[in-house]
Amino acid sequence: MSTLLFLSPQEFALKYQSKNGLLKGGSLCFWGQWFGKPCDNFHEINTIEFNNDKNILTLVFMANEKLTITHPAIIEEHTNKIEIKTADSIYFEWYDYGKPQTAKHLLYYHFIKTGNTISGKNNIHWSSINSAILSVNNPALLIV
Repeated sequence: MSTLLFLSPQEFALKYQSKNGLLKGGSLCFWGQWFGKPCDNFHEINTIEFNNDKNILTLVFMANEKLTITHPAIIEEHTNKIEIKTADSIYFEWYDYGKPQTAKHLLYYHFIKTGNTISGKNNIHWSSINSAILSVNNPALLIV
């Protein structure tokens, strides 16, 4: 049986700061756009912080990857996944794999919700964002 918890951003951050989160990490999907192929990589959560004044949730993964979520809402934590149902924007940055961790090799995805539309941009040399699959009907963030 799957456990399901509904958490505020503050509760979510505190739970993971105290190492009581149900998930250690997983593959990332942003409004339907997978980072890589579904479930072909694992991003281990290192730290999670929530800035209440700015309403920004920040997840840092073990490989110095950083995920910044502006105005996250409706966070569901399951035993096998985390869903943040809605947000205003998501910015994910990481260093190009196999290259030195320098500004030159810092890559990003940036997704912005405007009304019922999601737009995305990136600076990735080997991938593009499929705008046709981006939808507010998908979770803003899915970790599986």
